[in-house]
Amino acid sequence: MTTMQAAGDGATGRSLLGGRYQVLRTLGRGGFGETFLAKDLQMPSARECVIKQLKPLTHDSATYTLIRDRFAREAEVLEKLGERSPQIPRLYAYLSEGGEFYLVQRSEERRVGKECRSR
Repeated sequence: MTTMQAAGDGATGRSLLGGRYQVLRTLGRGGFGETFLAKDLQMPSARECVIKQLKPLTHDSATYTLIRDRFAREAEVLEKLGERSPQIPRLYAYLSEGGEFYLVQRSEERRVGKECRSR
């Protein structure tokens, strides 16, 4: 069982990703991973964030290395784009844990809800 599965299955509060992100709920699932709403317990505001999990479907070390390198490049691009464009959620962190990869981004859930109500 991965850290995120444990957190998503009711162990929230006992199992933290990266020692700081507590999963609140699952937002979606796909063939290569899951997306979660979480809160950052190391920030004074315990701000909400979105965690995107990539589960490599390989046990081959060369393929895993390739996936890891591409993931790092994607994180670099997301960081730059998120700083320049209000349309792309800001990247807070990227990490790997338990052989899986994670992007932590700003949660746009509240902002989108406010914009929809104001229209």
